[in-house]
Amino acid sequence: MRRVVAKFLADRGTHLAAMIAYFALLSFVPLLFLVLSLVALTGEPTESSYLVEELHRAFPESSVDRLLDVVTKIRDQATELSIVGGIGLVAIAAAWLLRSGPWAEAARPSPAARAAFQEETGIRVIRVALMGGTGLVDFRYQVIDPDKAPVVHDQPPILVDEESGEIIDTLFMNHKHGNQPKAGYTYPVILVNEQGILERGDAVSVVIGDARLEHLAVM
Repeated sequence: MRRVVAKFLADRGTHLAAMIAYFALLSFVPLLFLVLSLVALTGEPTESSYLVEELHRAFPESSVDRLLDVVTKIRDQATELSIVGGIGLVAIAAAWLLRSGPWAEAARPSPAARAAFQEETGIRVIRVALMGGTGLVDFRYQVIDPDKAPVVHDQPPILVDEESGEIIDTLFMNHKHGNQPKAGYTYPVILVNEQGILERGDAVSVVIGDARLEHLAVM
């Protein structure tokens, strides 16, 4: 179970779930425009037409004449509504592809880079996440090789914002692990996000001694 949760977090599962919900909500309005324009084009609105009946069910206090007037106006503007809805959906789809498609994947560490970092440090990076109202950074890792992993305790990780070059290296309350790391265990290192340098979605590099792993997404 621990491995499943670690894999879910490493693959930014929570981030992707939130992104799906956000884009689904964002696409509702242009999709509604398209549906209304298509339904309005099915024929001349009457008291027994499908759209008028459905609107009357949704708004029983409105008169049929008022609903007929609304449907007629929608029908008259069906072309404009379909154009606006289509452009909106295309824009949202393009934004989704930019955030989750192959372009977004290119900004993540490659398997080879992760393997090299793991070989040198003896740890697997689980996540880099903001916490405490974005004032702190949770750098979480799993020990793979306990003989190499003490380097993390001797030289705590340094995070480098890849856009600005700013460095995050201040330990929260100067706390660091002093015990011998155990294989398979997961450990947190809490750093201070001074002046709010990092934001969710930023890309950072983690530096431990001479080892460096780039393109980690901040959660």
